[in-house]
Amino acid sequence: MKNYYGIIYCATNKITSHKYIGKTKYSLKDRKRMHENFNIKKLLYFQKILLEYGKDNFEWSILDYGYSKEDLENKEIYWIKTYHTFCCDPDFNGGYNKTSGGNKANTMEIFSEEAKKEIRKKISRSLFETNENKRKNGILPYARHDNRNPMYGKEHSFNTKEKIIKAVKNYWKSRDRNSKEYLEYMKKRLKSIGNKLANGNNPMAIQVQCIETNEIFETASLGAEKMYGNKKFYRNIMYSTKNGNKTKGYTWRIHNEKET
Repeated sequence: MKNYYGIIYCATNKITSHKYIGKTKYSLKDRKRMHENFNIKKLLYFQKILLEYGKDNFEWSILDYGYSKEDLENKEIYWIKTYHTFCCDPDFNGGYNKTSGGNKANTMEIFSEEAKKEIRKKISRSLFETNENKRKNGILPYARHDNRNPMYGKEHSFNTKEKIIKAVKNYWKSRDRNSKEYLEYMKKRLKSIGNKLANGNNPMAIQVQCIETNEIFETASLGAEKMYGNKKFYRNIMYSTKNGNKTKGYTWRIHNEKET
């Protein structure tokens, strides 16, 4: 019977000599089997490494033993720091650990303030260079805030926004709503926060009508922007459609296209 809480193990790539260090309460054989289980929906980072190099190209060994949960976590942090396998370590020399070990949510806690600044600079520079190369090769478009974007500093007019939303609605009205294409489209649009196309609203938002002027708007936001000068008043419009009361001088209702 074992007299320890868990083990610290190390998987070494025989080709690159890069290491992965982990902790477990199971035996090394069982933990290795878990890492090599590729029949799951989403593979973890180290599992992808095992697939890339081949699981037979890794050597597994036990580095240390932990005699309590806290002891095990502290030893994992110690060994990851000793071998510099954490990707954000200033002395990183190749490895597959994405955290500093233990149960720390903030993997930067183990570094000094100066080290943190250097790490952030390194990551920012790396991301910038990677994205610049992608843009030059036509893989990644220039960001919205970049002045090379044709819409930089510009905004669609009210009429253009209305036309875009109407065109999208008409496009999907002519499609089978049970089709895979339509369901995938709706899944992406509804999942994203702040729909750019609909100016912050669901692309299938209902039309509203101002009773006093008889104007019809594709969304409550567009109605608020036109009638009140600020789209944030779309809530007032929706309340008016429900209770029939005037809001800021206008009464609203849901527009039924069958009536026109």
